Amino acid sequence: MPTRTIPKEKGVVKRKVNKKVMVSGSPAKTRAMRVASIVRGNPGWKKFVQALLAPPLVRHFAFVCVAVAPWCILVGAWDPPFPYRSGDVPDRPIVSRVDFTAPDPFGIRGELVAFRKGQVLAEADEPLSPHQIQLLRIEHAAYLQARPLASRVIRLFSAWLLMVVLLALSGVYLRLRAAEIFREERRLMMLVSLALGAAVLAKWFSHEAWRGELIPLLVFSQGVAIALGRELAMLFGSLVALATVLALGQPVSTLLVLLGVMAVACIQLSHVRTRSKLIHVGIIAGIAAFGLTLAGSTLQNGTLGWIPVRTAFYHALWTVAAGFLIFGLLQPLERIFGVLTDISLLELADMSQPLLQELLRRAPGTHNHSVLVGAMAEAAAEAIGARGLLARVGAYYHDIGKMVKPEFFVENQTQGKNLHDGLRPAMSSLVIMSHVKDGVNLARQYRLPQAIIDFIEQHHGTTLVRYFYDKANEESRNGRDHQGVDESIFRYTGPRPQTKEIAIVMLADSVESACRALEDPTPSRIGHLVRQISQHKLEDGQFDECDLTFRELREIENTLVNCLIANYHGRIKYPTVAAV
Repeated sequence: MPTRTIPKEKGVVKRKVNKKVMVSGSPAKTRAMRVASIVRGNPGWKKFVQALLAPPLVRHFAFVCVAVAPWCILVGAWDPPFPYRSGDVPDRPIVSRVDFTAPDPFGIRGELVAFRKGQVLAEADEPLSPHQIQLLRIEHAAYLQARPLASRVIRLFSAWLLMVVLLALSGVYLRLRAAEIFREERRLMMLVSLALGAAVLAKWFSHEAWRGELIPLLVFSQGVAIALGRELAMLFGSLVALATVLALGQPVSTLLVLLGVMAVACIQLSHVRTRSKLIHVGIIAGIAAFGLTLAGSTLQNGTLGWIPVRTAFYHALWTVAAGFLIFGLLQPLERIFGVLTDISLLELADMSQPLLQELLRRAPGTHNHSVLVGAMAEAAAEAIGARGLLARVGAYYHDIGKMVKPEFFVENQTQGKNLHDGLRPAMSSLVIMSHVKDGVNLARQYRLPQAIIDFIEQHHGTTLVRYFYDKANEESRNGRDHQGVDESIFRYTGPRPQTKEIAIVMLADSVESACRALEDPTPSRIGHLVRQISQHKLEDGQFDECDLTFRELREIENTLVNCLIANYHGRIKYPTVAAV
C-alpha cells in the first residue's frame, strides 16, 4: 500500500493513505473532479437554433418558401397594383409620373393628347370619374413599362419575403396552439395552399364591374372555421385579407372592411348542425358587410355617394352568396382536411343508416347498448368541453363488429344459452376480440369516415379480457394447463384511445356493461363501480395518449354516474292484475 513521509519534531512517522476505489475499478472522484465533470447545458440561443433546424420545421419552411412563389407570380407582385377605383376621393392632386399619350375624349376619334411628367391628372377632394380612371390606368401602364428590372426584382423579393414571414409566424402559432395540425404535414400544406389560392382568386374577382374580392375570402375562412375551428379561420383569414389588400393596392379602410366581415361570419360558426345556419350566417354577415363598406368609404373619402352605396350592396350580395357556396363545399372540405363536421355527424347518427339498421336486425342487444353508451358519452364529452356529437356517433358504431357473431356476446344471448361454455378461454377471448377487426372491415366496406373507424379500433385500447383471463388462470391452477397463462393472448391489440372522445366511449362502454350485472344498482354502488373501473383503466395506461386531465376524468366519472342512476333508478312495484 502506498505511503508518504510526514516530518515531525521528533523523528519521522510513516502514515498510510487509503485510496478509495469504485466498484468499476476506477478511483473515486473528488468533489472538485465531480464539479469539473458537469457538462454545462447549451445556451438558449443554441437550443433555439437546434429547434429551428429540426427536420419537420425545415420541411415546413421549405414548403412555405416554394408555395409563396406561385402567389407572387399570379398576382404580379413585381409591379405595384393600380390603386384607384371609381368614386375614390384623393386627398391630394394626382400627377403624372411619366410622359405618356392618351386618347382625347373630347376631340376627334383617334386623336392623342400628350401628358407630361408632373402634370395634374385629377384634382384633390373630388370623386374620380370613369374618364379619370381610364386616364389614370393609361398613365399607370406607361409607368410600369418604364420601371427598370432592378426595381421589379426588389419588389418581387419584398412581397415574397413578407408573405413567407407572415406564414412562418402563423406556423409558430400552430405549433403552440394547434400542434395536431402542425404535425400533420398534409393538412398543413393544404391549409397554406388554400389560403394562397384564396388570395389569388380574390385578386382576380376584384374587377371594377363586380368587386367580388369578398367571395374567396369568406368561402375560405368559413370553411376553415367549420373544419378546423374559429381561431385558425380568423388567423389565416386575416392573412388572406392582408394579401388581398397588398395585391390590390387598397388602403387600410378596405382591410378593415374585409377583416370585419370575415370576423362576423366566423364568430357565428361555432356549432353548425343544420345547413340553414350557413344561410343565416351569410345574411347577418351581409348586413355587416353593407354597413362596414359604407363606414370604410366614409372614413376614406369623407363623403357618401352612389358609388359607395353600390359597392356596399355588392359586398352584401357576395357575402350572402358565400354562405350558399360553402353549403355545397362542405364534403370536399371534409375530405381535404380529414375532419367530420357536425352536419355529417348528424347524417351518420340517423338510425335509418343501413349499417345501424343491420346492427338492429342482427344484434338488437348490441344496438340498444350502443344507443345508451352514445347518450352517456355525449353528456360526458360536453361536460368537459369535448365534441359530444362526435362521441355519440362514435358510440353508435363502436360495436358494429359484433353483428358478425352476435350470439357470442351476452347482450344478444337468449334462453340462457352461452356458446362459450364449449370453448377454451383462449379461443373465447379470440372470438370476443375479433369484433374489433370485423367492425373495422365493415366500416371500410360501408365507407365510414376515418374518425368513426378510430372509435371502432381504439375503444378497447389494450385492455385485458378479464373474465376469460381469470378463467384460464383458474384452469391452470387446477392442473389442466401446466404451461401457465400468457397475458398478451387475452389483451386487445390496440391502439389506445388517441382522443378524449374515444376515451370517454371506452369508459362509458365498460361502466354501462358492468352496471347491467349489478343486482341492486343503488346510487352508491353505481358510483363505486364507475370510479373503480375508471381507476383501473387509468392505472392500466389506457388514458396515457389522449391528453385527459385528472379534473376532466373526475367530471366524466360524475356525469356517467348521473346517467347510470337515471337509467337504473328504482321503480315502484305495481300491484298485479288479480290484486287490482
